[in-house]
Amino acid sequence: PEFDTTAGRQSAGTAFLAKDGNQTFLLPVRHLLGPDGGFKELTPQDKVPSFVKSVRLQPLGGDGSKNYKVSGLTVPPEPDLKEPGYDLAVFKCAGAFPSDAAEFAAEKPALGETVWVVARVRGGVKKGQIMHPAKVTENGDRWLVCEFDNPDIVTNGASGAPVLNAAGKVVGIYSGHGANAGKVEAFAIPTSLVLQAIRTTTAK
Repeated sequence: PEFDTTAGRQSAGTAFLAKDGNQTFLLPVRHLLGPDGGFKELTPQDKVPSFVKSVRLQPLGGDGSKNYKVSGLTVPPEPDLKEPGYDLAVFKCAGAFPSDAAEFAAEKPALGETVWVVARVRGGVKKGQIMHPAKVTENGDRWLVCEFDNPDIVTNGASGAPVLNAAGKVVGIYSGHGANAGKVEAFAIPTSLVLQAIRTTTAK
């Protein structure tokens, strides 16, 4: 994504379109609207709606790009900055065709289930690879945690990527990574929290 903001334009991370009912949403993560995304400081959640004017998306596996006018949703702040809701950035999206948007999964993935993080990453994978398999190790209400099959993956650039199940439906939004016993872990915001934010917050 390239974010057109009141502080200028910056490209960072990953973002995607998903739909809930008849409404399409554009979903990155909020830390891309701070120093991790090239901005001077992290944009407070209540300032995100007025900060971002539009987002241009470049397809991961093809040519061309498309600019989307967006209306930000005010997401209630988390009391603990380590909580997943702290990293949510949710935008209503105008001009997106339903065929452009992924569907949210109705159920969370099972422990041990294979899911895929869809993103360009910094290294450790085959050239052009954008589908990165991982096994679910935690599927609670606050975090979705997975271990990548590839222990050499370098996930920089994946922030905001969709995490998909075998049916191609969104089970989470990639937020960050860690390490555990030689494995690279993916931490994702579960779909349940994303839908809660979509359905209980307001657009500006």
